[in-house]
Amino acid sequence: VSGSRDGQLIVWDPQHGSEIHSIKRHQSAVTSIRLSVDGSVFVSGCQQGIIHVSSVKLGTTLSSLSLASPVRQIAMAPDVSKIWVRLDQLTHPAVLDLRHTPAVLIKPEINANSRPASPGNIFLLSQYFFKIL
Repeated sequence: VSGSRDGQLIVWDPQHGSEIHSIKRHQSAVTSIRLSVDGSVFVSGCQQGIIHVSSVKLGTTLSSLSLASPVRQIAMAPDVSKIWVRLDQLTHPAVLDLRHTPAVLIKPEINANSRPASPGNIFLLSQYFFKIL
């Protein structure tokens, strides 16, 4: 799956390199995309802070949520139950529960010793939040 500055998403066939779906999902630049481990679902985020959870096979939206801050990085639990989102204007990640429709924002417990979100610790933070939730 690839995204562009005009909000376009393209789902590609990995075996043949051909386009499966071309989807105009976002109204601003796509800033992050994450594909599920099994390849059935992808999550995309954009400059406007909109998150879309979509089916790879059908190209349809399964859930959407507005976070009102540009999306920088996305991580996903292996079972696609939760996603972790690093936003421009927040020091700590937003965690979304995908077991609900639409997706639900979970407010994680933050203590004085917690580390802010950064590109260097996205993987560690995402694993931590997926384990405690």
